[in-house]
Amino acid sequence: MVKLSTVRVSGGKAIFSEKDSIVRIPNLNAFTSYNVEFNDNDLENIAWRFKKKVYQVLIDPNQFKRIDVPIVVVGEVSGMAYMDTDNSLQGIGRVLVKFYNKNSTKVVAETLSESDGYIYYLGLRPGEYVARVDAEQLSNLDFKADPPQIDLTIKTLEEGDIVGGIDFVLSRNKIKEKPIEKTIVLIEKIFVPIEKAIVPTEKGMIYTIQLAALKSYTDPAYYKKKFKLTDDVWYFEKDGYFKYVTGKYLTRKAAWAGMAQLGITGFVTVVDQSEVKKLQSK
Repeated sequence: MVKLSTVRVSGGKAIFSEKDSIVRIPNLNAFTSYNVEFNDNDLENIAWRFKKKVYQVLIDPNQFKRIDVPIVVVGEVSGMAYMDTDNSLQGIGRVLVKFYNKNSTKVVAETLSESDGYIYYLGLRPGEYVARVDAEQLSNLDFKADPPQIDLTIKTLEEGDIVGGIDFVLSRNKIKEKPIEKTIVLIEKIFVPIEKAIVPTEKGMIYTIQLAALKSYTDPAYYKKKFKLTDDVWYFEKDGYFKYVTGKYLTRKAAWAGMAQLGITGFVTVVDQSEVKKLQSK
């Protein structure tokens, strides 16, 4: 059961119970239809979503009509898009990654990689999916992706599932040589990957592992105990959420390696080191 703090009703005022998740809307006119609206931003967890945002309810006289409002927990995925240049991997931005229902051609979501190649999407409902780099983009650039696709499963968890390792390596297709008399002309497309210019250590920033993001405050010690961590857990506030992190790393690669070594699920993010020190839990 999820407690709500905001419900929008056309022509009525909601009364919220402090003991349970029941919301009552009294003094409505009988035999009249009212729109009841909900917003995902009113939920405490960033991974929670209303299955339906708007309900139209016809009021019966002299009684409360019960309306059950289901909430779906969504998952998040993360990874990297790399460009293979002379056997050297560099992050590449604006790579379009699409997510499909397994055994289907229906696109359910898509996202663009960031300038350093980081791939992230929050909003997949529990189920089985396939991730692929957009075929049209690969064709236009004359690239190929390895692997061609990645299978993933979003589990049904109360706080939302986190799936990492959605990594793609892009490379140029081999160029065919076309002889013209005694002259061989090579047609080559030159691609300059976009690199992230910010070096976290130069600007007081660090890479760290984000464990959770909630609208309400929770003692960081809860996550230290939950994940059986030896390092401290910190939190900081951003975009209206309390975000809980652990570990301090100089590179994104080192942070991913640290997360694998700890055996926890999460994703890598960048935070201001001064804020992390100031907000360290006791």
